[in-house]
This record gives sequence, C-alpha cells and structure tokens, in this order.
Amino acid sequence: MAKKRTRAKVNIPMCAACILLCLTMFSFHFSSGVIARYSTDTSGGDSARVIRFNGITLNVYDVNSADADSEHFIAPGVPLTWNADVTFDGSESATYVFLEVTPTGSCTVSGDGMTYTLAHDAAAWTVDGTEDDDWKYLDKYKIDDTDIYTYVYYLSLAPNATLTNKKFFTADTVTISEFFDPEHLDDMTTVTTDFRASVVQSNGFNSPTEAWTSLSTNHP
Repeated sequence: MAKKRTRAKVNIPMCAACILLCLTMFSFHFSSGVIARYSTDTSGGDSARVIRFNGITLNVYDVNSADADSEHFIAPGVPLTWNADVTFDGSESATYVFLEVTPTGSCTVSGDGMTYTLAHDAAAWTVDGTEDDDWKYLDKYKIDDTDIYTYVYYLSLAPNATLTNKKFFTADTVTISEFFDPEHLDDMTTVTTDFRASVVQSNGFNSPTEAWTSLSTNHP
C-alpha cells in the first residue's frame, strides 16, 4: 500500500512578517549605535574656563641712582638717565601689552610719538620702535580739561609669548647738549613722567585701538 507523505503548509504571510521583523531589529541595532555615537560627540569637549594671565611688572628707573625720585641737575655735557621697562610672563591668549606715558613740565613729544625732548633741545630720548616686535605708537589722549596728554603705546604678543625688561627708550642715558644755554633754566619747569602698563587679550578685538578703547573705558 502506498504511503502518503504529509507536507506541512508554509504560512507565507507569517514568514514574511518574521523576516521583516528581523530586518527591522537588525536595522535598529545599527541605527541606535549611530545615534549614540553622534550624541556623544555633540555633548563632549572641554568645558569653559578662564584664560590664564601671568604677572606684568613695570620698572621705572634711574641707573645712576637707587632712588627713582632723585632730582637731576641739567648742565651742558652732563649725562641724564631716564627709562622704563615692562616684564610680562605671558598668557594662553594672544595679547596686547599697553604702556601709557604721561609727561609734564618742560618736555615735548614729537608728532609721531617717538621722540621725547627737553625744552630748548637740551636732550632727547628715542622710543624703541624700529623693529616689528618693538613699541608701536597708538595715539595721544587728553586728560580731562587739562593741557596734559597721555601717549599710548602697544606690543602685540602671540599666545604664551613673554617680555623680559622690554625697554621703552632705546638708551637709558643721554647727554645734555653742549650748546645748551644755562640761562634757559629760568624758564624750564620740572619734568615728571607717569608710566602705566596693562595687558588685555587681543582675541575679540579688530584692532589695538578697539582693545584700548575697551580697556580704558572699563578700567580707567
């Protein structure tokens, strides 16, 4: 007697549904990994912190005397010492270092801000500003309703760049002109000079003028 083989019927719709389910889970597995990866990158990174500024030091001196307030006597052929220097230990940011110079009395400043001269051409000091990394003259600013001006100079420094005793004048000492007439002393007034050094990050400013305006406005 012949035997009949019974074949199981395949439920095609159910198989198709299972296959689709597997594909969906397979796809979700990889897509969830992508989402997690991009989410991690988006939320990662360094947290905000304050940029570090190291110390700035201004030194005004007379190399012939330990007393910075000592008086000098003007006479033909006699040397006269006067200078200042700035030391800055650097910052993580690019910076502008500013130096304010406010002379009073019988001292005039040239139009380009680079020469300081005693009355009657008795002596002259030249600002150290010939090289790219030397002092640059920014401008002069009148002090309130007086006839006194502050002359502002700056240096541009790269991140972590430092200054060590960066002098303002090219020479510490100049000699009073041998042609100076002592009779002019009667109409000369005492020369005094105030120096002030400051530093600000240059990032965020379009120019040294813009940085100085912000600094002088917020920290007069």
